[in-house]
Amino acid sequence: MKLNDNINLLSKSLDAYSIRQNAINNNISNSNTPNYKRKDVEFDKILRKMTNENEINIKTTDPKHIGNDVRNMDLNPKIIVDKNTKSRLDGNNVDIDVEMAELSKNYIKYNVVSQQITSAFKRYKNAINGGGR
Repeated sequence: MKLNDNINLLSKSLDAYSIRQNAINNNISNSNTPNYKRKDVEFDKILRKMTNENEINIKTTDPKHIGNDVRNMDLNPKIIVDKNTKSRLDGNNVDIDVEMAELSKNYIKYNVVSQQITSAFKRYKNAINGGGR
C-alpha cells in the first residue's frame, strides 16, 4: 500500500471513530430516555472485510483500470440502531456499563490511529528533508 493510500485509510478511520464517539455519547445521554434504542457505528467489520485479501472490492472508473486505491473503496461507516438488545421495562436498551466500556475502546482506537497518521506525516517530513542529512 502506498503511503498516500495509508494516510487516506487512516483519515477515514479517524472519521469513523469520531462518528462512533458521538453515537456512544448520545447513547449515554439518552440512557434514561424511554423507548430510546442505542446506536452504534459499523466500521471495523467493514474495514476487516475490505482488507481481507479474498474480499477486497475494488472500484474503478474504467473497466481497464487495475488498482487498489483506498479512496475509491466503500469504507463509509454505517450508523445502525440496535433493536436486538433486550430492552428494559421503559423500552430503552442502553446499558451504561457497556457504553462506558465501548467509549474507552473507541478512545484507544482513535488514539492509535491518530499516532499512526502522525507517524506517517513524520515519514513524509523525513523524506522531504532528505532523510535527516
